[in-house]
Amino acid sequence: KARQGKKLGMVSVAAAFIVVALLVMRTNLRIVQADITFKMAEPFATGNTWGLATLLYQRAIMLAPDEDYYYLFLGRSYLEQAKTLENESDKAALVNSAETDLKTAQKINPLNTDHTANLGRLFTWWAGQTTVMEERLERGNIANTYYARALLLSPNHSTLWGEWAILLMDLLNKPDQALECLQTAVKLDDTYNFTQ
Repeated sequence: KARQGKKLGMVSVAAAFIVVALLVMRTNLRIVQADITFKMAEPFATGNTWGLATLLYQRAIMLAPDEDYYYLFLGRSYLEQAKTLENESDKAALVNSAETDLKTAQKINPLNTDHTANLGRLFTWWAGQTTVMEERLERGNIANTYYARALLLSPNHSTLWGEWAILLMDLLNKPDQALECLQTAVKLDDTYNFTQ
């Protein structure tokens, strides 16, 4: 009986070792594979090759679904593809995909200002794409909300204050608020030529 118990114990230890080894390989190696896949997308993140970058970003997310950075770049990829399209429904589908991915990134890491600011940038661009005043104002107001949130997270980010000013001035017709944003940006960094 003792010999049988010893054999059973050895088999249990071997099985546990195999399970642990498989878990380590699955979790640790997937993260490395995801990073490699993400880096492979970089040369395709330009011009007419955004579709390839998108596929690689999607693969990276499949390997490591909790990495907010991958969603950020996938959202950017969708937005860049949307900028090249003429068909409004195709463009809207890509903008919706970008919004979904940026919101996922924001949900994973809500304190990262980039995610909220990029949602503001997305809706600012999207507002500028329509000539229908109601849509323009609706999208502009959504962008306005995201910029306000982003600046709650990073109140000393002069670039965001300048971007917000452009939105307020160009799309929402609020020159007084835009001037306040620009003045804040200048107070934060009076040498930044974008603000000037």
